[in-house]
Amino acid sequence: MNTKTEFKNRWCGQFQSLLAVQAGVLLLCLAAANSPAQTYTILHTFGTNVMGLNPRAPLVQGPDGVLYGTTSGGGSANHGQVFKVNADGTGYTVLKDFAGDDGRYPVGGMLLAGSTLYGTTPNGGTNDNGTVFKVNTDGTGFAVLKKFQGYDGEYPYAGLVLSDSKLYGTTWGGGSFGSGTFFKVNTDGSGFALLHSFSGFTGSDNTNSDGAWPYALVLSDQTIFGTTGGGGNSGNGTVFKVNTDGSGFALLHSFSRLTGPDYTNADGVGPGNLLLSDQTLYGTAGGGGSSDNGTVFKLNTDGSSFTTLKDFDGGDDGSDPIGLVQSGATLYGTTAWGGGIDINCGTVFKIDTDGSGYAILKQFTGDDGASPYAGLMLSGATLVGTTYGGGNYGFGTVFKVGTNGSNYALLMSFAGGDGASPSGNLLLSGTTLYGTTGSGGSSGNGTIFKANIDGSGYTVLKDFTNWQEGVYPIGGPVLSGTKLYETTDGGGSNGYGTVFTINTDGSGYTVLHSFAGFPSDGAGPALGLVLSGTTLYGTTYNGGRSDVGTVFKVNTDGSGYAVLMDFTEDNGRYPEYGLVLSGTTLYGTTDSGGYHGGGTVFTINTDGSGYTELHSFSGGPSEGAFPDAGLVLSGTVLYGTTRAGGSSMVGEVFKLNTDGSDFVVLKEFNGNEGAAPQLAALSTNGVLYGSALWGGLGDNGTLFSINTNGANFTVLKDFNGEDGLYPDCGLVLSGTTLFGTTGNGGSLDSGVLFSLSLLPSLLLPSQTQTAEDGCVVNLAADVTGFPPPTCQWFFNGNAIGGCTNSDLRLSGVQATNVGTYLVVVSNIYGAVTSAPVMLNVIVPVERRPVPEVKLMGEAGSTLNLEYAESLGPVPNWLPLNMVNLTNPPQYVFDVTLSLPPQRFYRAWQSGTPAVVPLLNLHMVPAITLTGSAGNQLRLDYINQYGPTDAWVTLDTVTLTNTSQLYFDVSSIGQPARLYRIVPVP
Repeated sequence: MNTKTEFKNRWCGQFQSLLAVQAGVLLLCLAAANSPAQTYTILHTFGTNVMGLNPRAPLVQGPDGVLYGTTSGGGSANHGQVFKVNADGTGYTVLKDFAGDDGRYPVGGMLLAGSTLYGTTPNGGTNDNGTVFKVNTDGTGFAVLKKFQGYDGEYPYAGLVLSDSKLYGTTWGGGSFGSGTFFKVNTDGSGFALLHSFSGFTGSDNTNSDGAWPYALVLSDQTIFGTTGGGGNSGNGTVFKVNTDGSGFALLHSFSRLTGPDYTNADGVGPGNLLLSDQTLYGTAGGGGSSDNGTVFKLNTDGSSFTTLKDFDGGDDGSDPIGLVQSGATLYGTTAWGGGIDINCGTVFKIDTDGSGYAILKQFTGDDGASPYAGLMLSGATLVGTTYGGGNYGFGTVFKVGTNGSNYALLMSFAGGDGASPSGNLLLSGTTLYGTTGSGGSSGNGTIFKANIDGSGYTVLKDFTNWQEGVYPIGGPVLSGTKLYETTDGGGSNGYGTVFTINTDGSGYTVLHSFAGFPSDGAGPALGLVLSGTTLYGTTYNGGRSDVGTVFKVNTDGSGYAVLMDFTEDNGRYPEYGLVLSGTTLYGTTDSGGYHGGGTVFTINTDGSGYTELHSFSGGPSEGAFPDAGLVLSGTVLYGTTRAGGSSMVGEVFKLNTDGSDFVVLKEFNGNEGAAPQLAALSTNGVLYGSALWGGLGDNGTLFSINTNGANFTVLKDFNGEDGLYPDCGLVLSGTTLFGTTGNGGSLDSGVLFSLSLLPSLLLPSQTQTAEDGCVVNLAADVTGFPPPTCQWFFNGNAIGGCTNSDLRLSGVQATNVGTYLVVVSNIYGAVTSAPVMLNVIVPVERRPVPEVKLMGEAGSTLNLEYAESLGPVPNWLPLNMVNLTNPPQYVFDVTLSLPPQRFYRAWQSGTPAVVPLLNLHMVPAITLTGSAGNQLRLDYINQYGPTDAWVTLDTVTLTNTSQLYFDVSSIGQPARLYRIVPVP
């Protein structure tokens, strides 16, 4: 009985596409799909923590005195950082921001060897199981040495020890029993080995003999000592030892909490870090003891003479001790809690190695730090450490204190966040953007920032932490010389907001006015000030006699504050946006109120006289309602928006004259184009630019443009959330670029700073190319933009007449077509020139595509190769070849002329083969070689796309016939190739 292995492959599509090449049609496609209308760039993502937050690991000091450490949070992705800081607290530098895949939330101390730091993260990496990493002390050379998979460990909380270029560490979980591991890995990341898996809670009473949840290690020659947080004979943790090769594991001590008559003992539970001195181990247990607040203990390295040195009471002397350092006969440590029942922020303590001399060196109060989780570092007679919380901003500190308890100093306070939810108008001065965030910063009260127009140099100028100075700056700054002027929506001496000034370098912050609210003053200053000479003008959303807002003025030195207009229900209420100024006349809007109740456009003189309601909105489709955004002034025409009204009730763009005449609706939004629009800028060629708070395809907001006559409305940007969400802030136009912010969205959902180029978008890859004589070449540029751009193609620097489309078609290319091609794309803002593309033309080489069948099986066997034109109910299999496999795999080429639209192949052999035959099918070029028998020809190839002189020798062939085929099987899976045949002398 015959057994057959069949392989079926339909190759019609491949065949037809290659026939197109044989027929002399070559498409050189330079287009890129799905390009944006303009070039949109995220310059800065808000929510980024410039500094890390909440350090939990001990510091390590380099020989130059620089301190190195980690934070468990903060950083650009809020996954923690590696940092360095000078011993005096200056020079904080981020060495690494963890991104997630490379680690998250480092809490173990780092190891410094030469100029390299080694550490662990308990999370991040593969399936969030944690990593081992290294980074140079200058921030270069970061590498992940190990990503834990779970079976080899997970959650490496503790630091590492180093011996002979090998790092040793523990994981809190994972391994064979899920209770943690002891591992090693080389400093280059190679040679990972699992040396021991802890067996966890295997006994009938949830205890075992080797522990669970291993933590800290210390090294002595070839022996490593460590602790486990659980397991052991009583299930409450152990001290163990093990050789560096994983052998010789032994339990030195099992902690036995809850054994006394009152369910306590003086032993401890959950031991942490160890300290080795001569033949004695010193350590702390976070719990246990007579009050269950932890202990300090010692024992010999052979497990004998276990002694409790200190039993914490949880009150003044602390609770939950963490880590020890030693100087002579004195041990120093911290407690995470305790130190005063009413405070409970932790302590720094000392105790002699015999258990005497216990003393509190520092009780933390919160303002100077709280919860020193990490332990200490000893530098001479100074102890240096970190606190997880407290300090100036509540996100932790670096501190120092003398070994006698004197000279406590706060070296630095970790400050969170660079701001969130940017609000108000941006200000552009030269190449620097200034703006505000309404929240975020170290206290969540907002920031003032600056950044270069390329996104570099982002700097927080003011982090609002003091209520008296104001909070929530949402207006957007104005500039005079080197001073910025701005408002805060809240805070100040009365809690109703402020007007303030600050220098452009962040110095000189001064409150010029604190609003007093209803009834005599304003409250909640609205978005934006205007400056005329030395006088600032603005509005407040609330306050005044009717508590519905005011117009005010104040001098730049803080003097001369006056309410110019006190709104009532009848003449408008809630002037949410700022003002525009023309000479001595101010123009603005109120969100609601007025004669028809839907808001107003108003004017008032700078001396408070001449208040006039220019237009009162009635709502509905005819003219909209709630003009709560700003105005754009051009000559004697005002342009503005409403956030409601129109046929879709989602807002309009309008214009009216400065005397209130000729009110015209220019655009009704429909939701898909945006909703709740606001204008921001007017270009010199009569185009208005604005943003819509929401709406668009994903209801995330849009950017738009419209001519001042209402024509050519265009959606310039449709936000998708990742690139920004809810662009509720004004735009600024500089030349051919719009700059703006979104209040939400971006990778941290706290908003972005972006730029949008108004120049046309041109995507045309710079690739030199080779074509064969007589082919058709299409050069296709992907061009978009508003207004619609025009194109001009150039050949060797000369304009090609009539070539003004985005596509250039060259029919029957010849040697005269060899040269460089580029396209210039223009609109009213300027021109963009593509990179040049080189075209080379070569003599065509005769070739055709043929099916190549790759046969595999047992050497010495015979395979029958057959084909069929269709796979009907009864295929008609016909013999193609019988192949003796002398050295598998072997190739068979189907050179049938002409090939049908489809063909199927199968290979089989009689009997029961030791190796089941297999076949693969590809289409390969068959190049025709001609000449006299015995002649030698060299066959070269070149990639269609790439350098025009990068010829590669494929083979040298001695002709056996005057015409024979060469099959290029090396072309499989490679870019399209062209060929040349060169006689060999």
